Amino acid sequence: MKLKTASLLKNIANYIALLLAGGALLLQLDKTLETCMLVGAVVLVVLSVVLAVAFYRCPHCKAPLGNGLGGLPEVCPRCKGRLDE
Repeated sequence: MKLKTASLLKNIANYIALLLAGGALLLQLDKTLETCMLVGAVVLVVLSVVLAVAFYRCPHCKAPLGNGLGGLPEVCPRCKGRLDE
């Protein structure tokens, strides 16, 4: 999987998890629906972590690029290879 695709999927999973968790807590829905929404949020966060660990790596040296906060870096912090290639 390409680095930009992994970054995009990770961010989408995090945003949807945030919406599910926030919606479940703010809307005060039926307990069963609230539980399902919270479980869905947790599953998406786990998916995001798996994507980050497996695919959020330098395509040159395979070093992890961190947690992705602040966006995708332009160069790898380890090998200094360009990440937009």
